[in-house]
Amino acid sequence: MIGLPLAVMIGSCVENFEMPVTGDKVRFLVVDGFLNTGNGNVNVNVLRASMISESGSAFEADATVVLEDPAGNSYLLAELGSGKYQGSTPAVEAGLQYRLYIKTEDGKEYRSAFITVKSTPEIKEVSWKALTDGTQITLDTEDATHSTRYYQWVLEETWEYHSRYSSYCSLAVSPDTIIAIPRSPAEMIDVCYRTQPSTRIFTATTTGLTQDQINDYELVFLPKGTEKLGYLYSILVRQYSISKETYEYLEKLKKTSQDLGGLYSPQPSNVTGNLYNVADPSEVVLGYFNAGAATEKRLFITLDELPASLRTVKPDPTFCTTGTITANNPDTLQKKLRGFVATKKNLPLEAIFQDARLYGITHSTTECVDCRVKGGKTIKPVFWP
Repeated sequence: MIGLPLAVMIGSCVENFEMPVTGDKVRFLVVDGFLNTGNGNVNVNVLRASMISESGSAFEADATVVLEDPAGNSYLLAELGSGKYQGSTPAVEAGLQYRLYIKTEDGKEYRSAFITVKSTPEIKEVSWKALTDGTQITLDTEDATHSTRYYQWVLEETWEYHSRYSSYCSLAVSPDTIIAIPRSPAEMIDVCYRTQPSTRIFTATTTGLTQDQINDYELVFLPKGTEKLGYLYSILVRQYSISKETYEYLEKLKKTSQDLGGLYSPQPSNVTGNLYNVADPSEVVLGYFNAGAATEKRLFITLDELPASLRTVKPDPTFCTTGTITANNPDTLQKKLRGFVATKKNLPLEAIFQDARLYGITHSTTECVDCRVKGGKTIKPVFWP
């Protein structure tokens, strides 16, 4: 047996880690399944592991994916493509049990263990505190009934950022002419909002404590000067009550995928999950089927709230300059504008008029004008103030 570096998709993100499999058994089944007990929706990703050197994981198509309960009820999930399967079940209550059944195209059958639905307490508080070198976001939570004990959190960050320059016009190109058209407010591309789910695993347990209570759990550290705090920042925290088995699985996955890096770091462990091959339990199957209803809380941080020492945002390293294209002769200007458009490297900033006639434009590179280049969107999120 040798440890092979593999790339697998867990929780909609790619994780690289060592798995003790031989070369001919690399493409084992990988399953990521979750039953949302709040709305009864079931989402399952089914794929095959691949070597890190390969382009990515292979999606498992044409599989039969079913949700089962101990009473013999079953709910078939529809295939959406790209290894995604989705379905729904009637109202789910705490204490009920469910498991996942999968039959792949080659006829192999897999099942998960039965998992028991648990209720999730509300998050007590998500807060931030200013440190010398940045801003720390923390969480407090508790379960007065002392029945949770094992917690998982899933994070989603959103922040507003601006491009270096604003483009107040666009160029409309036709076979005969190029004209400058003012941008409407909805067409502006200088203010963007980027949403980024965290790929890290956040878990904790209170089994060694008298109270089922967690204080000052560190979620995200925002270093001084980060673009995320340049205008307005938000973080959405979803909390799940999980089983001991789920917690132990996530802890193994965390140690294997995100805690490696030094001589004294945790060594790779044999991460599997709660799924198995019905005919051959010794087959390696990676992944987990879980169920729960999330409770959530959102936090906003504005630049003005930060102490003066943390309000400085590091400048974008992109080198930005502006230029001007002008010509008194309309034909000459049209020729210059066509050359400008053909490069596809720059965008206009403002139109220059002389005696009510287009005389030229100012411009800069796309990276310095269009905020969408950095992955954001110009549409303001519905929760944004």
